[in-house]
Amino acid sequence: MSCAHEKFSAKVDINRLRKNDEEEVTQFMAEIAVKCRDCKTPFFFVDVPIGASPRQIRASVDGTELRAPIAPIGSTPDLDGPGFSAIVYTEDGFNHD
Repeated sequence: MSCAHEKFSAKVDINRLRKNDEEEVTQFMAEIAVKCRDCKTPFFFVDVPIGASPRQIRASVDGTELRAPIAPIGSTPDLDGPGFSAIVYTEDGFNHD
């Protein structure tokens, strides 16, 4: 019998990012993962580009972790931080990004 995926657990980590070891925290990044509580199947985030960005939501290479830039209300976020993106091609040569 397959699982109906009715109960979930989410793991949320908040990273405090600095441009280097001496500087103050300039950015925050929430990393979110979701799985079924009963069968432990991880869920992936649909149609989210792969990578990390100080400006846009991205996902891990396998899509199971959402990386979202966040900032405290009333602050001015630093949008010039490092990031990366990736393009994934399947065996058929199609870019599913």
